[in-house]
Amino acid sequence: QGPAAIAFLDALGVPFARETAGWSVHREAAHSRARVLHVGGDASGAAIMDAVRRRIATTPQVEVLSSTRAVR
Repeated sequence: QGPAAIAFLDALGVPFARETAGWSVHREAAHSRARVLHVGGDASGAAIMDAVRRRIATTPQVEVLSSTRAVR
């Protein structure tokens, strides 16, 4: 399901690094092959969250409760 998730995030505007032939994939940690995408070096998580937040802000079915803590 990874490629579909990447396509979804790409459609949201996450600026994953690219090469001439497509995505710029990297091998990290114990991965046996290159399959890790980056945004601006080490800013992938922040870029993904920014894109998701932008989408949520334009989705009327989602109510954002800022400064709220869920207890149950």
